[in-house]
Order: sequence, then C-alpha cells, then structure tokens
Amino acid sequence: MKQIIQKIKQISILLLVLSFLSCEKEDEKNLPQITAGFTYTINVDTGTVTFINISESADSYEWSFGDETENSPATTSTEVNPIHTFASGTYTVLLKAKNVAGASNTFESIITFEIPEVFAFPVTFDNAKVSYTVATFSGTTFKIVDNPALGGTNNVASKVGEIVNSGAAFEGIALELGTDLDLTTNKSIKVNVWSDKAVDVLLKLEISESDAVETAVNHTGSGWEELTFSFSSSKSYPKVVVFIDGPGATTGTFYIDDLVQVASEESPAPLCEAETMQSLNAVDFNLTFMADPASSLTIIQDNTTYEYIDNIAATDANNSCKIGKLTNSNQNPWDNLQIDLASKLTFTNGSNFTMKVYSPQSGYKVTMKLEDKNDNSIKTEVASSATTKTNEWEVITVPFGATDSGKYDKIVLFFDLETQNGNTYYFDDLKLNAGSGGGNTGGGACTTDAAQSLSASSFDLTFLTDIGTIATKGADVGKFFQDNTTYEYVDNPGTSSVNNSCKVGKATNSNQNPWDNLQIDLTNKLAFTDGSNFTMKVYSPQSGYKVTLKLEDKTNGGIAKEFPSNETTTKINEWEVLTFPVSAADANIYDKIVLFFDLQTQNANTYYFDDLKLNLGSGGGNTGGNSGGSGTSSTLGGGTGCDDTITCPAAPVGELLFNGDFEACDCDWQLINNGGLVTISTTISNGGTKSAQIQSAAGVNPALKQERLGAGLIQPNTTYVVTFDIKASGEFGEGGLFKAFTFSEGENGGDVAATQHVLTENTTSISSASWESKSYTFTTPGSAAQVAGGISFLAELVNSAASVNIDNVVIKAQ
Repeated sequence: MKQIIQKIKQISILLLVLSFLSCEKEDEKNLPQITAGFTYTINVDTGTVTFINISESADSYEWSFGDETENSPATTSTEVNPIHTFASGTYTVLLKAKNVAGASNTFESIITFEIPEVFAFPVTFDNAKVSYTVATFSGTTFKIVDNPALGGTNNVASKVGEIVNSGAAFEGIALELGTDLDLTTNKSIKVNVWSDKAVDVLLKLEISESDAVETAVNHTGSGWEELTFSFSSSKSYPKVVVFIDGPGATTGTFYIDDLVQVASEESPAPLCEAETMQSLNAVDFNLTFMADPASSLTIIQDNTTYEYIDNIAATDANNSCKIGKLTNSNQNPWDNLQIDLASKLTFTNGSNFTMKVYSPQSGYKVTMKLEDKNDNSIKTEVASSATTKTNEWEVITVPFGATDSGKYDKIVLFFDLETQNGNTYYFDDLKLNAGSGGGNTGGGACTTDAAQSLSASSFDLTFLTDIGTIATKGADVGKFFQDNTTYEYVDNPGTSSVNNSCKVGKATNSNQNPWDNLQIDLTNKLAFTDGSNFTMKVYSPQSGYKVTLKLEDKTNGGIAKEFPSNETTTKINEWEVLTFPVSAADANIYDKIVLFFDLQTQNANTYYFDDLKLNLGSGGGNTGGNSGGSGTSSTLGGGTGCDDTITCPAAPVGELLFNGDFEACDCDWQLINNGGLVTISTTISNGGTKSAQIQSAAGVNPALKQERLGAGLIQPNTTYVVTFDIKASGEFGEGGLFKAFTFSEGENGGDVAATQHVLTENTTSISSASWESKSYTFTTPGSAAQVAGGISFLAELVNSAASVNIDNVVIKAQ
C-alpha cells in the first residue's frame, strides 16, 4: 500500500514538473524580444564620447567601457545614455540590455581614436598627436621631414623641421603655440639647428609685434649644433619666431629640432654692475646701495623689515649689484621705513625723487612722506603714479617743489599705503633730482633759450615760450593738438649738460590707444635736402622705446609718412638726443608734425621733450632752414631733372591713384630707399618722359608707395583693378623678387587695422627687352570701417641684382 501511495506521489510530482515546464516555454514565447544596441559621437579634441542607446524592449542597462588596467577594473555605468571620457587608445565597449522578466541581450563596439595634443614646448616634430602650426613669411618655406643628416648634436633618426630661405631679409617661420611659453622661471631655450653655412640664428618671442623679446646666437656652419638662447623677461609668449640669418640674404636649406626650455639654473645670470658713487647728504641725496646705508644713517623699521641684499633680477632696467629689500609685517596699513638725514632737503620748482622698484604685484602706489625728524607735525606726503610691472624693475617719480625746500630731514617710505599686507618689495637708486633752479643733476642753474622758430623753413621748437594747446584739430597753426596725449609747458625736470634749458614740453599719454600723440600744424610745407634730419631731446622714467615722428598734409591725412628715431632710447630720467632722418624726396609735401612716444604701446606714461629742430643736409640751411614755400610741388634730389614748379595733379576721372605716370616727378609718391635707391627716371619711360626706378641689392627691399587713396570713397566688398607697366634692367639673380600689394585702410587714427591684398609676392623675373603690362584684381573687405581710410599701394624689389622701372600705375573699380 505504501508503495502504491509512493508511486502516486511520484506520478503527481512528474505531472507538476511537466506542467510547469510547459508553462515556462509558453511564457518565453510571449516575452518581448530584446535587441541591444548603441551609437555614439566623439569629441576628438577631448576624448569625450556621448553614447546614444538604441536598444529595444529593455528597461535596464549595464555598460562596460573597456578601459580596464592591470590595477583597476573597467569603468561601468547603468545610465541609459552615458557620457564617458577616454584617453587615446582602442576600447571594446559592451552594453547588456535587460527587462523585468529577466530576458537580456548584449551589443559591443570597438572604438579607436587619437586625441590631439596641444602644440607646446618641448617641440620635437615627432608627435603624431600634435598638429604643428608653423607659419612662414617673406619667402621662407617650411615642412616636417626625416632627419637628413644624422650627426653632431642630433644623431637620432627622427622628424625635423626643414626651413628653406629664398634670400629675403627677415624671412622666417613662426610657431603658433597652443600653450604659452612661460619665462617666469626657465629663461633659456635650447634648439638643435643644422646649417652648412656660418649664420646668426635669431629667436624672437612675441605677444604682439610691439611686445617682443629676441636674442641671436651664431652657428658655425658645421652641421647639427645645439644653440642656447637666453632671455631676461618673465612674461608668457604664444609665438616663437625663428630667423636664419635674419637681416641677411643667405639662401639655402636649414633644419631645426628639439626646442626645449631650459631650467633657470642653466640660464646665464646677467652680470651685475657695482655702483661707483653714493651720496647720503640731503643736498644731493642718491642712495645707490653702493654700501649699506644703515652703517651711516639712522634707519627706523616701523613694522617693516629692511635688508641689504644682492639684486634679485639684474636686467637692463637695473643692473646694480646691491639693492634694498623691504618686507611689511602685516601689522598696519601704514607699515613704513624711515631714513633720518643730517640736514634739511633743498628743492627747486620741478624737483623730484626717483626710485627703482620691483615687486610681485603691480597697480599700487609708493608714497613718500617728508618730515622734520624733531617735529613730525611738520610733514608732507606725495604719492607716485601706480606701478605697472610685475616682477620687473621700473622707475617711479615723486615730485616736490620749491615750497617744500628747507623743511624736512626725514624720508618715510610707504609701499601700498592704506593696504595692510605682508608683501616684500625691492628698491634701489632713490635719488633727488633738482628742478630748473639747479641742484644735484650736474647742470647747475638752467639756461633760458635765446631763440625759437615755428616756421617750416627753420623749425626749431626750444620752448622759449609756451606754444600752447588747441581744442580742436585744424585750428590755430603753431599750437599743439592733443590726440589723447596731454601737453604741458613745464620746468626742466633734470638739467644736465645734454639739456640745460629752463623750459621743456611734457607729454602724458592717456592710455586710450597705442597711438596717443601730439600734433602741430605749420603754415607752410616742410622743405628738406638730402642728408636732412630732425633732432629732439627726450627724457622719461623708462628706456627701451622709440619715438616716432610722423609728417602729414594737414588737409589730407592720407598723405603721410612715419620716421621712427634711429635708436631705441637708452636713458632713464636723463636727457638724450634722438635723430629722425629725412631726405629731399620728402620735401614740400607735409605741413603737420605728429609725435608718438612709444608708438604701438598703450600706456599712461609721461615723457619730456625739448629742442625739436630741423637740420638741413648738404643742400643748405638752418641747422636752421630751407626755402619752404606753401606750394604743393614735390622735389626729388639727386639730379633727376624734376621741375620744382610742377603742381601735383588730381587723380584722373574714375581712378584712385595720383600721378601714376610720374610726369609730375614724385608728387604724392613715397620713395622708400630701405638700403637701396628709389628715384624718378627721366631717361626710361613707357609713354611720356618719366617712370619710377627701384634699384635693390642683396638683403635690401626698396619700395614705392602711395597711401590712403580715395579715403571716404572706397566701397566694401568691391573688386578693384590694379594695372601698371614694368621693365627690368636684367636678371634678378638668386633670391631676387618683385612684390606688389594693396591695403584696405581703416580710418586714419582709428583702431581698425589695414587689410593686405597680395597682388604678386614671388615674381622672380621681369622682361628686360620690352615693357610688360601687369593687371591684378583684389576685393575689399566687407566692413565699411575696414575701407574708411582708402586704399594704399606698395611695390618693392627684394634682394635683386637688377633694377626695375614702373610706369602708368592705375587703380580703379572693376
């Protein structure tokens, strides 16, 4: 009986199992079918992948991104559409899609990509992940090639940069970096350079054209050599420019490789220069730190620590070996350093203290307080202008006048008064400079100028009297117009043997534009002879800038030419003389003088100037003058046969360019010698009797130019045609090129840069047997602001052994 019951139980269980299996199979047939799948988008610059889930009939997901390593499992996610960032490489990404009933399906995809890397130092040209952005200019070509000459300092098979010079001056390459080159600490760059010729290699670091540093190193021509370029700047630079034989005309193929920034300790420190004099007397106070002043004077540290130390940054701006260090204690906003003197300080009108300062911050003022050391109720405070440099030396000025004389025998220095801090500041060359009443600057009492001339024929601005200012441009000839630069008639800030005048001009830029300037209109046109120049004395709290003198036609600003001074200024708070060469080719064109102090650098600096004087060359004059006249004719010296009485013509109807046939000699043309010679020929022409002749030579680029044609008439997005006839005297020779350009100009004095249009840049030969007629077109840019100043035309001959003659130049709308 038990056996029967047991069998019945077994049969029942079997039937139950069969029934369950039958139901399960039936349920599986009824479950929705799951299909796993995904697509994706890749940001190749960052390695970020956005996954797009296209699975069907699923409600949960398990992702594995295939980025496992020896030390960690793969990254996972349960999001529907995850976003994941990968490093460069190959990855198998797997998606498992499921539903609530437990059904699932998987899908996988292999993703491979390379993430571009930023172009930054070190530069080897071997990294396939880097897009090396290298620009060329002035005829150079560049490409990345296999090292063609293993040996020397580069005996490794790798990629290198090939530079091919055409022979033009200052042709080169520019490396446009993705990450700036920071010179805060590491100030040298090593470069492997291959050359089979002895040349100078120039390395230039740029933020902008006006804010650049450069240094040159000689290559012996022995193949691969490692050159080291050292800089004193602490700025960051986005562009590195390489010139092989920069100003020269060397042709050939050169290679560069392995540009590496060198640790600061490998950079040769500039040698300091020991001071030779110091005065701690009130009458001619000049604290140079030749010796520690604490050994001779009473120095009180009022919550400020003073130290006598080595110069932490010997540069051209301050090459002293010893300096003072001042550290605020962060106790009070008026932490200060005090210096007691043996006698009272003496001032005259125009006196000042100057001092060199260096700190890790800019934008603060140094305040000098003078006191009677026995009665501190007798005092005066004067602050400098705000500092502008960070970790660089600069000069600040604190002015005092005759009313402060004979009262004070204590100097108190506050760095960033009213700001409580624990900062460290460095200072040097705290010096008393006498005003026009005499003093320690070496010149004694000033001398009143005896004569002054504002005539174009004998211009000599001595500030014998104040020529004053005017409120609007074009009014009152012979007075300054202030174009965002303030003019003042002041006492000489530092009489010396170079300039002992009592009165000078003061120019203070407004920090509005890089071209803040002063302008003076003349009654007649300026007349010059070959060898003429302007000279001017300048004085400022900084060095290393150029003064630019621009001459204009006061009724047509498009007729203009700039004359930068020959030399960069070298003095700080000392007078020096600058020279601006002009020639007979510039005669009788201009009746306006424009002065730019440090053109292309926007600043609020103050400059002093005096004795702006026209000096004539061998043709005669004033050191004093020339027969000026108010006519509009243009005279070209050198025996060209030009008639001084010819009147400059208007542009022909429908054309833009004046005197394109040169029959009025050089009227309206700028003849730019640039080391060559540009003249008006009376023996070669293609119709008429004259043409322009450009004579070049190795390494020079003379040019012919006419500026700002049709100002106010040029239309944007319009096609213009340029035609001219040209003939050469022979073969240009190796590296010789003829180039022609036009420029769409922004408003004169505005902030819209010119747009260059290349007509021809690499013409290597011109017929010498007959005249060739050239025709080019260009289209002006689309903005009216870009053409408000008209069109300029420039033709130049570079590095040529032959000369060219140009005639019948025409520019007109198509």
